[in-house]
Amino acid sequence: MISILILTLNEEANLPGCLESVAWSDDVVVFDSFSTDRTVEIARAAGAWVVQRQFDNWSAHQSWAVETLRSRIAGSITPMRMSGFPFAWQGSPCSYSKTGSP
Repeated sequence: MISILILTLNEEANLPGCLESVAWSDDVVVFDSFSTDRTVEIARAAGAWVVQRQFDNWSAHQSWAVETLRSRIAGSITPMRMSGFPFAWQGSPCSYSKTGSP
């Protein structure tokens, strides 16, 4: 399985084309920073799994995204394969919203 991770903030103009370009994947995750436009609505309509987290800094945000994605697929990969993903848990308030299959 190849998971696609898309980080967004108010990307309603660009997201449809982006999602179309990865439509071949059955695991698209949109990691949104609480957009105020239709970004989340567009992502859900396309069947993406949406996770929201307030942006604090790029490093923590990206690490949290990788942890979230890794935790989600941990049951499908072995510990040896997981060792190739270095990151640190950043712990932060977030909300989860799921559409489609996990």
